Amino acid sequence: HNFTSQIQEVVDTAGNRAYVKTLDHGLETTMIFSYDTQEIFYIVGANNCTVRNMSSDPDMQLLFGESMVDGQGHIWGGASTLYFGYQINKVYKGMEEVRGIWCNWWQACIISNVTNSNFTINYYFSESNWNTASTYQDVPVRYVVNGTTLLANGTSVAINEVSDFFNFMPDFDSDSSIFQTPEGIVCDGRQNIHPLPEMSSSSYSFREEIVDVFRATISQADVWYDESSKLVRVDY
Repeated sequence: HNFTSQIQEVVDTAGNRAYVKTLDHGLETTMIFSYDTQEIFYIVGANNCTVRNMSSDPDMQLLFGESMVDGQGHIWGGASTLYFGYQINKVYKGMEEVRGIWCNWWQACIISNVTNSNFTINYYFSESNWNTASTYQDVPVRYVVNGTTLLANGTSVAINEVSDFFNFMPDFDSDSSIFQTPEGIVCDGRQNIHPLPEMSSSSYSFREEIVDVFRATISQADVWYDESSKLVRVDY
């Protein structure tokens, strides 16, 4: 069946991470790719988060690819994540007008054993002399994918996808917090890469502020803890 999806994509090659937010059939889904920990975080709706390992989810790696650098998995560079890097053999087809923009047109034929797919990609990049709104030159305008993929049950399914690019920026200017899971959401099963510090003392005290988002209240408390005496005191 035919449908349209809206996708926001941010790639940080230096930080070895990526972010994708999709709006599909009215449902918003966020995917955060952490190549350093080999994890993909799926946030569906407002409070549902699951974690998958990249090695057990190879289809998702096809979004941005992966290469090994000093034994560590690393996201492909910018051109490669757009399937325009050295891994893809392309043929220049000439000039074509797309959405009123004169574009250079390349074509590539791809066979993927991972997804059992065989398809052709037509790449359209703005012509070098075209004045884009961002002032950047040679930006992607449209990709057209046509081909077939083989499902697990042996059924062959046609692939017909048109991807239009808007507001493409060839540099990373977003807030880095975009790669963090949202506040107040627990992603069960994620790796703990920052363990809690060891306490050198068996007793301590502190004052805390308690923010209850459900009751919309803020309170304070003084806390004393003594492990040797097995005593705890809390004053509200």
